[in-house]
Amino acid sequence: MPLAKHRLSLSRPRRSTQDWRLRYRVYLDAGLIEPSESGMVSDQYEDAPNAWTFGIHGAY
Repeated sequence: MPLAKHRLSLSRPRRSTQDWRLRYRVYLDAGLIEPSESGMVSDQYEDAPNAWTFGIHGAY
């Protein structure tokens, strides 16, 4: 299997638009959410004091 190039994004407490959009695409592709005009998704746990966001960005 060829190696893929990826970039790790770790953010707290501020997330980037790229993180929101990545999560949206993954959740949408998995059928977990309905399509949205914003192209982003968040939940009530985003701003919890113990919340961290990890994103692995690669060719998608």
